[in-house]
This record gives sequence, C-alpha cells and structure tokens, in this order.
Amino acid sequence: MNIDQWFREGPGVELLRVERAICNELLPLYYGDVLVQVGVQREPLYLKSATRHQFLLGNPSLAGHLLANPIQLPFADASVDVLLAQHLLDFGQRPQYLIQELSRVVMPMGRLILVGFNPWSLWGVRRWLTNMKSNAGTGIGFPARRMMDWLNLLHFKIDRIEYGAFGWPARLWRSPAPDFSLGLGRKYNLPLGGIYIIVAQKLVGGLTSSRDRAHRARRFSPIKLAQPAASRDWVGSPK
Repeated sequence: MNIDQWFREGPGVELLRVERAICNELLPLYYGDVLVQVGVQREPLYLKSATRHQFLLGNPSLAGHLLANPIQLPFADASVDVLLAQHLLDFGQRPQYLIQELSRVVMPMGRLILVGFNPWSLWGVRRWLTNMKSNAGTGIGFPARRMMDWLNLLHFKIDRIEYGAFGWPARLWRSPAPDFSLGLGRKYNLPLGGIYIIVAQKLVGGLTSSRDRAHRARRFSPIKLAQPAASRDWVGSPK
C-alpha cells in the first residue's frame, strides 16, 4: 500500500482530517502571492489559505497542478511565500538534503510549514511496531525538536508548533476509538499527538533596501519556474 492510498483508507483518514483542520486554522494567518504544497498525498490542505495563488506539487506517482520530483524543486531561489511540506521528510530518503531544498525556495520572511509524524506518540509506537514486523525503516517520523534544530541552522525562526491526533491509532473491540483531539491534548497543545505541524519564518540578516523593493515588486510578478529535476526514487512505501 502506498502512502497516498494509506491516507484514503483506514487510520490515515483520521490523521488527514486532523491535519486539514489545523491547516484551516493556521493558513488564513499568512499572506503572500504564492503557496505551494508538496507532500505524499494528493488532497489539498490549503483551502483556507490567504495567499493569492496555490499550487499542489505532485511527485511522479501523484496528480497535481505541477509535476516534479521534490528532491529538486522546480522553483527559483526565494520565490515562494508559503511552502507546505506534508510528511515529505518522514518518507524522503535524504531528509537533511530535502529540508535544505525546501529552505532554498522560501523567500525571506516567508513561511515553511512542516507536517510530520510524531514518533513520541501512540501513533508513532504503532508505526514503529508495523515497521519492525515488515523490516521497513520509513514513515516513523523525526522528533519535532530535531526538525526545529535543523530549521534553526537554516536561519528559520520557529513561529509555533501545533500537535494533533491524540486518540488511539486503531479501533479496539470494534467500537469507535476515543478522540481526544478536541480535549486536553489540543487545549494545552501537549507534545503527544500523532502529528505535529511546525510553522517557521525564514530570516535573512542584513536585508537591504534593494531586496525589500524587489520583494514589493514581486507582488505582481508570476512565480518563476526553474528546470525540473530528473526523476529519482525519493519516497519510501509504508507498510
């Protein structure tokens, strides 16, 4: 089962619902010309975005507004206002390279939004046990603290982090699983949810007035596309 199918069947449906709900709360706060979503499934999470234009970047196995391999994004440097990366680092073969590539295309003072699996959760334990049984090594996720450390090294300031999916990762005894997403977990934003969403702002020291003018002029300019990368295998398959 590929990851896109997993998000449309079984427990992935609930995770996607939570991710969409949190993104609906966050994205109206961030303005700009262009939002790009890149990730491992085809459903848009940007329906409440305040940006003028939104694009879904598909990998070779998914349908999207743009088709490219995320190992080398087809955008010019500093050309995207809001970049939403959904579980891209959880399944990418070279996560540190991927996060550098994400950083490259975000414009100064733009936002990078990372959606990831939280390994320190019931969902993380479930995925770890599943991978142990199948001898797989992908899809468990990285701790949020490591993600934030990588972002700090790339000159990003962490705006906020939101956790979600506090319920059980499976239905027990054929009864509905208890859902704590709107209870104490969400109220106090406990770091125990099955997923986290990190919002980080790109900082550039010594931003000159000429760059600032270029930023204002870009308001009415179309997004610039770079040469797409050659196709490579970059996504692992969940079990």
